[in-house]
Amino acid sequence: MPEEAEVPVGTGVGRRAMIKRAAAAGAVAWTAPLIIDSLASPAAAATYPTLCYNAQFNDACSRAGAVTNTCAPSGGWSSLTGYPGTITTSAACSTGSTFTLAASDNCVFVNGALERSNGCDATVTAAPNSKTITLTRVGNGTTKGYRLTISCGGASC
Repeated sequence: MPEEAEVPVGTGVGRRAMIKRAAAAGAVAWTAPLIIDSLASPAAAATYPTLCYNAQFNDACSRAGAVTNTCAPSGGWSSLTGYPGTITTSAACSTGSTFTLAASDNCVFVNGALERSNGCDATVTAAPNSKTITLTRVGNGTTKGYRLTISCGGASC
């Protein structure tokens, strides 16, 4: 019978320890790309339900205390849910403004309307898939407010 080589006790890595270490290394190698990919993914952006929303601004470009005006874009504007996201505006709200949605949102502008003290300006239709819309007062009178329609998740408004 051949003689077995003696292995000194306490040296080397046991089979059980090697299997545990290999499993831990494999788990790290497997999950690291998934974590990095999920951080860079648009899914990490604000995703709103597939709905049509409305937003209203007063002549000072504030959503708080917005006027209840009679000029509304087409498509049942008043029955829509209020837009929960952030909309930024340009500073010149007394004569018109450009409204912008966050680039990472799954939403786009559909149309908007501007109300003057003595009438309504025509509804402006946004460019397809546009994150911005510009409304400019074309008639005389002072600007009273703005109403916007927003589509999220590809909703048909």
